[in-house]
Amino acid sequence: MEIPAKLKDTLLGMIEKINDCKVPARNFRECNKIITEEGLDEDNVKSTSAVLVPLFNWITNMLTYYDTITGIEPKRVALREANEQLREATEKKESIDAQVAKLQEELDTLQAEYKVVMDAKLEAETTANRYARRLDIATRLLNALGSESERWAASIGICGDQIAVLLGDVLLASSFVSYLGPFNKKYRERIMKQEFTRYVVDNKIPKSQNFNHLDILTDDATKALWINQGLPDDPFSKENGAILELSLIHISEPTRLGMISYAVFCLKKKKKKKKKTK
Repeated sequence: MEIPAKLKDTLLGMIEKINDCKVPARNFRECNKIITEEGLDEDNVKSTSAVLVPLFNWITNMLTYYDTITGIEPKRVALREANEQLREATEKKESIDAQVAKLQEELDTLQAEYKVVMDAKLEAETTANRYARRLDIATRLLNALGSESERWAASIGICGDQIAVLLGDVLLASSFVSYLGPFNKKYRERIMKQEFTRYVVDNKIPKSQNFNHLDILTDDATKALWINQGLPDDPFSKENGAILELSLIHISEPTRLGMISYAVFCLKKKKKKKKKTK
């Protein structure tokens, strides 16, 4: 029983030995040669001894397995080489990926810094353009106003002269509005020249040489508006319009003398129109 047990172990271990290349290739070549030359098959072996049939089948199976392994081995070698190349390529790829990740991080940092710089540049350009436009407008304004310097100088001189006589002019104009409204044209001119103007001159109060109280009480635009609204275009009617506009005295219904009544009537009519439009 000891010998068959060892034989069984040997037979069962043959596949492992073939896989590990521990069986010489010459043994398989000789076995194939004998089987071929002798023309052995399962029937021939069975006719000789039925007991040998399982052993013969095992031998033929081992030969087939060896031939298969021999044909697969180059592919296994190629597979191992391919796996090795794959491993090396994977390691190389991982190294490259790490470098790419590092470079990408540096690129992101540089792009963020670039964005900050570009934003600052854009803001600076916007500010520069804004101030350039302001400078251009200011330059054009100065160029346009440069020609006005003589007129301004003359205006300053006129204003200085007007300030010097402001006290007397305002005193005469306010006196006219306060006291001369109820009188007709004749009495207004008489009182202004013989009373008010003489008082100012005697007391050495400065006034305009060609003083006209209407220049103090109203302006040309307002007088033109009154005329468009129906006020007669004469100094007396304009005086009445200025008095009513300033509302410093009371003027009754249009029952006075002709021109006074008509002027008052026209100005009151104008005020009624204003109230309706409001």
